[in-house]
Amino acid sequence: MSRAGFTTQIEGFDKRVRALLDAYTAPAGREDMMLSSVLEELSTSLEELKVAEQELAQQNLELEAAQASV
Repeated sequence: MSRAGFTTQIEGFDKRVRALLDAYTAPAGREDMMLSSVLEELSTSLEELKVAEQELAQQNLELEAAQASV
């Protein structure tokens, strides 16, 4: 998968998780609170994946530059 495809996929996941989070902002009971917590964790994980993807993209650029100089 290309970097752009990976980024697009993560952004799609992020939008879906955020939509689910918005649906559970006012939990009615313990199960909803647990679900809200899980969804928040997923959202955080997606943000971390975005950062990791950006770091990998930068490392790939550096590697490509090093390969070109060899």
